Amino acid sequence: MGFKRMKEEAEDVLMLVSSKLPGRSIIWTTFGVFILIIFVVGFGVGYGTGESSACKWGDCAVPVYYFVSQHNESCPALTGERLLTTVKKGQSFDGLTVRLQCRGNYVAFPSSVRCQRKREYDGRSVLEWSQLPVCHPATLLSPQYWKETLHARSVVCTGDTAATTCSLTCLLDYVPVEEDTYRCSTLPCPAWKISGKVCYRCDQACQQFGELRSPAVRDLLGSLHCDRACQHLVLTSQAGAAVWQNKRTGLFTFIGEHNGRPLYQKNSTLEYLYYVNGSEWMIGPDFRKAHAGIQIFNNDDTRCPERHGGTNHTKVYIDSSQPLLGNNNIWREDDTIKAECYSEIFTKVAKCACTEYTVVYDSSTEAPEAVNYYTGTFKKVERSEARDLLAPVYYDAVKELYLYSHHPEGLVWIISPDWVTSPVRALTQQTPSCPDSSELRWEWYNSTTQYGQQIYVEETNIKIDCKW
Repeated sequence: MGFKRMKEEAEDVLMLVSSKLPGRSIIWTTFGVFILIIFVVGFGVGYGTGESSACKWGDCAVPVYYFVSQHNESCPALTGERLLTTVKKGQSFDGLTVRLQCRGNYVAFPSSVRCQRKREYDGRSVLEWSQLPVCHPATLLSPQYWKETLHARSVVCTGDTAATTCSLTCLLDYVPVEEDTYRCSTLPCPAWKISGKVCYRCDQACQQFGELRSPAVRDLLGSLHCDRACQHLVLTSQAGAAVWQNKRTGLFTFIGEHNGRPLYQKNSTLEYLYYVNGSEWMIGPDFRKAHAGIQIFNNDDTRCPERHGGTNHTKVYIDSSQPLLGNNNIWREDDTIKAECYSEIFTKVAKCACTEYTVVYDSSTEAPEAVNYYTGTFKKVERSEARDLLAPVYYDAVKELYLYSHHPEGLVWIISPDWVTSPVRALTQQTPSCPDSSELRWEWYNSTTQYGQQIYVEETNIKIDCKW
């Protein structure tokens, strides 16, 4: 009844208004009143329903609404050590491609990655990056990296969605031996580092070396069936080879393999100790050629240099004091030549306590020009600055001259601006000796004849005294 009464009242209002409005306005007014009636009817129905017995007894259904923030599908966070173009989780989407860049002189592998869909075994799918990015040096051909690994060239990486692996490459004729193969299977990937990696020269054992998981020399020597403790080898002589081939004596360091045998090099003079088929062990400037100043052959065991010897083995050197005339043989035998593994405990080395020497020409007459320049004050240098020389090394900073001995026991002392020439030298038969030994006999280089004979002049007026 209440609804009928409201309807009649609305009609009365409509008639009253229409009597006062022009004709066109009646239409719009009628439409407005009709809408009002519908609203009132709806309100009444809702009110009546709310008073139903069902809701009174608590059986009516009450809707529940959940409000959640919007989360779009995304690849995991794209991060890595030295990586500049990073993407946070939630900021990527299916199909997004990111060009990668790294800080400093580093490049990224791969150059770009793509956010893509991966199907799971249960039919579901997730988003993942097409590869795992790794930053590595753009090139290794620099003093910075060669201080760590000599002859290193570059880094090569491969990978897929599961992992990225990287490895060192070396210059031609060298093979990398890595302590641990770089592998990253989870972001963020650490940047590739050169530590624990060494480049070794190889000839016949390249694959054999490359399969080793330790760059330690003992393991490479072991693979060649040689003494594992022979990382350094000392070649000495107590006779002519120590004098006329002094730059080819001293400490040699293992650098790889040639002709299936160990290859050694003397760093200060760049001389090699190597094996040549038919000539056996030689010491010379080029291990690819049978051109040397010292040779050891007819050995019973030719596998390793420290095993030289036997009933018919022969040790010779080139005697530069002799002229090369016709059939004149300048090779001389020297039975005192020997090659031994270096040992800090057992290798005999000259121990000189003096930290500063003065070299003077002690005579009332004027010193020869060739001698006068090599006088001066020589101070002892640190062991780390002494290259590969075992005997003490002294240096004159004013004239930039060295006082040193290639022979570990000081059999021959040299004053020179480099490690190769011998413009002034002193010889002795008593070892070990230091530069101020009274047994030393000094001489200076005069000339080399057209027949290759080197002429030295003895000089008794050169005196060396320990200042400190």
